[in-house]
Amino acid sequence: MQSEAPWDGEVRALPKVYIGTVLGMIDKKEMKGVRFGLTGKGVHPNYQLVYLDDTTQAMNGQNHKKFRALKEFEEGNISRIYTKDELSAIFWG
Repeated sequence: MQSEAPWDGEVRALPKVYIGTVLGMIDKKEMKGVRFGLTGKGVHPNYQLVYLDDTTQAMNGQNHKKFRALKEFEEGNISRIYTKDELSAIFWG
């Protein structure tokens, strides 16, 4: 039996329903974008909302509720910032 490989960070591979929900979370004028945690399997990765002042809020990828940042958000375990326009292009593309 082969175990599932970890997610490679390819945002285009995320489920469209998930991307649509994340888009709703960053569709605010005070938002810079979102950074995705890279330690899971890429189904519903936890993520950080990134505000214009560079503060962040960690979010649970399954229920999209706030939680405290965990180890997965250390540098090297998180993606670059994706803007609303980039995610919209992935969602609608």
